[in-house]
Amino acid sequence: MKKAFLFIFSLFLLLSFQGNNVAIAESNNNSIRLLRISSGQINSFAYLFPINTREFENVEIGSMEIEGFKFFLKSRIDLLQESYKSKAENIEGAEISEVKYYTNYDAIGFEITFQNLTAYNQFFNSEDNTQGDSDTKKEQSGFFVVKTFYEVTFPFSGSVVETFDLLYNVTLSSWAETFSIDVQKEDYLKQVFGNTTYIYQIISSSKQIYSENMTQNGELYYNTFEKTKEDIAENGKIIFWTQSINRGWWYFFALIFTIVGTIFALFYVKIKNKK
Repeated sequence: MKKAFLFIFSLFLLLSFQGNNVAIAESNNNSIRLLRISSGQINSFAYLFPINTREFENVEIGSMEIEGFKFFLKSRIDLLQESYKSKAENIEGAEISEVKYYTNYDAIGFEITFQNLTAYNQFFNSEDNTQGDSDTKKEQSGFFVVKTFYEVTFPFSGSVVETFDLLYNVTLSSWAETFSIDVQKEDYLKQVFGNTTYIYQIISSSKQIYSENMTQNGELYYNTFEKTKEDIAENGKIIFWTQSINRGWWYFFALIFTIVGTIFALFYVKIKNKK
């Protein structure tokens, strides 16, 4: 059985997968990520699962064994990708990429791209709130610039966290048995992945939304929401806001200033003529 696996694994190395690198603002190698990349009506979602190559190297695990872990993890992510793929089959404008390796993030994942908002709404229907789009408008504030605040569900729920914990534990156990990894090293890596954080990051080329964690890198804007398992259990919500100019008040005050300016000008001309 092991010989058969090692033959398949060797073939896998010859056909090793490389993914196009999605936009990156910072590097945190121990985070499961959902990246939402928005450009007009086109929305792409990248699901990325960390490998933590540095942690494997810290306990002196060789490159062959690390590639073996990638192989095992990819086989698990393939199942998740297939479930999304079957869901998108009858939705025009929804595309699912193959599972691949993302160098910038040292992670394995795949992307879902929606060419229009109709495809997006069909895929994430009203019963599926995993993207945090079941928005609750909180309040509006501001006079000339109006801020509208939203409190939404963080995409990773407690049940999702438990599922991903199990995914990594099963993957590490199968990998360790196949490659005869020392138990202490296996336990160390399980502890590392047990401390994985969860990141939801909204990336756009324009200031579509704002948050306390908004940053800019080049021409891209990032709103990053990161939570630990404990944070999710305590509060599974995130807050962001949109901004809009209150044109009515701007026009009103512009008209007032124009009238007042005209009155002062006429008054000044009248006084000057009297002199």
